[in-house]
Amino acid sequence: MDAFRSSATQLLQGLRYVPVSDQYSICNIRSSLTNDKDTKVEDLTLNDVELRNLVDASSTSTSTSARPSPEIIDGSTKVVHISYHIDQGLKAAPSVFQHLWNTFSLDPYMVYMFSRNVPGYHQLPSSASSQGQAEDGNHDLLTFYLNVQAHWVMWTYNTTTFSTNAIVLSRDTPRRPDAYPAVHAHLKKYAGSSGHPLLLTLVFALERIEYVDKVVTEQHRRIGRAEQYTGFSHFYLNRPLAVMDEGAEERLTRLSDLSRIASSVLVAMADMVQHMQCAESMFEGIEGFELTAGMDGMKGLVRRDAEMKYIAKLLLPQLKERYKYMEYIKQRAENQLTVVSIHDTFSPFPVHPLLILSL
Repeated sequence: MDAFRSSATQLLQGLRYVPVSDQYSICNIRSSLTNDKDTKVEDLTLNDVELRNLVDASSTSTSTSARPSPEIIDGSTKVVHISYHIDQGLKAAPSVFQHLWNTFSLDPYMVYMFSRNVPGYHQLPSSASSQGQAEDGNHDLLTFYLNVQAHWVMWTYNTTTFSTNAIVLSRDTPRRPDAYPAVHAHLKKYAGSSGHPLLLTLVFALERIEYVDKVVTEQHRRIGRAEQYTGFSHFYLNRPLAVMDEGAEERLTRLSDLSRIASSVLVAMADMVQHMQCAESMFEGIEGFELTAGMDGMKGLVRRDAEMKYIAKLLLPQLKERYKYMEYIKQRAENQLTVVSIHDTFSPFPVHPLLILSL
């Protein structure tokens, strides 16, 4: 296993980086495990030195193996957000990123998973020998990896101090809106669940579901507009096809546009299926998660665990219905591609929808 991880460690040194102006975004959450109302969220923007000092101070305060006093038990979550350009690399100083990785005790193999774009949600098996944990006595870490296309998330959870340390790498795509603000909003909304190992699992599962719902609704509208124009739908079966009222050049342009619309809807649906599958894995992970010995005696954690499981149990059946809805939109998009292809093949001869249905 050491040889296996050592090869992955080399990848950490070989990652590509983009020069930045020493600015890093950190979401720092502290939530009392004995008083749900005592939750604080701190947003920080730090330079290289400040970030190092912050993570070093946190590492020192959580390195002890002794459990905190019951009267002052807090669940903490520290999320460091960094942008990642698929062609250029990480927008971070190499020394800072590597220091973060080592201080957060992230598994070296996750560098391989990130660099090879391994999809999905995974809890990695613990290894006492990885990252010097045997020497530090830091045997109580849970390690998680998540890739939801827009973000890679890698974090460790200390079962003794109830603390989470995470790096979120958000894909920097030109001409597309930043996806991280939605994640940040969910972090603040569910900050009261800080201290639970799967807070980030819940946050990203809910954020992805909202994203899927938004995209699917828009694709439904787009394919509906295409059907209204072509008349190739049972909603417009008795209407003449608008494309037949245009000149040849205009008709070809419109058919090309309709073909692109239907094709893009199909691609969007395939993309949304991946998001849904990942969200499903996350909710299943929440449902099947069991608090470790010691954690199960903390009433605050037990309550938060039950709340998360309730959300997962509520939403998992709904995901199955969303799959059906997406398949319905997919079939309508495929129908539009069919009618566009027939019109293009038989043009300039008019083709009525009833004739098409009989072909």
